[in-house]
Amino acid sequence: VLARGLRKELLTRWSREVMGASSPEKGIACLREHLGTWDAPMTLSALGVTPSEISLMVDRAMTHGRIGRLMDWTRDEAEGFLLRLATGR
Repeated sequence: VLARGLRKELLTRWSREVMGASSPEKGIACLREHLGTWDAPMTLSALGVTPSEISLMVDRAMTHGRIGRLMDWTRDEAEGFLLRLATGR
């Protein structure tokens, strides 16, 4: 499921041109599969980041203005996204 406000045309283009996929969802799945071949960490917790550190990460990121190119993040959206990354859900 794509996030609210996501600039789907950019993600669709990335999926097609970089991952050779026909949709953003398939592009993300291809990226996950590719990273898995490297045994790359797939969650923040695999990197040792704890949920209690997420709030500080978001606070620091928000001081730099706009976060990301594909969508404009609110603080709550960024924190929710990072919490999902921390748990892999």
